Amino acid sequence: MTIKTAWEDEQLTLVKRGCATKLWIFDNDCSKELKAALLKYGLDFQRVPPHIHCRNVAEQVIRTFKIIFWHPLQHVIQIFQ
Repeated sequence: MTIKTAWEDEQLTLVKRGCATKLWIFDNDCSKELKAALLKYGLDFQRVPPHIHCRNVAEQVIRTFKIIFWHPLQHVIQIFQ
């Protein structure tokens, strides 16, 4: 399965459920075939520039995970050492 077919499957699932997305935001790496598929369906897309972590949602989720889960866990590990 290619990234294009995986994206098309996801898009069709979202359309069936009435949750179709009109704007897709990707990391700075985006294949040409995926871009062509987005244009085929008439959807807009944006690419996050490299090293701009504040605009990258995945980076924000990772940072939040570290703050909420990982830092307190490190404190507990230090207590038991």
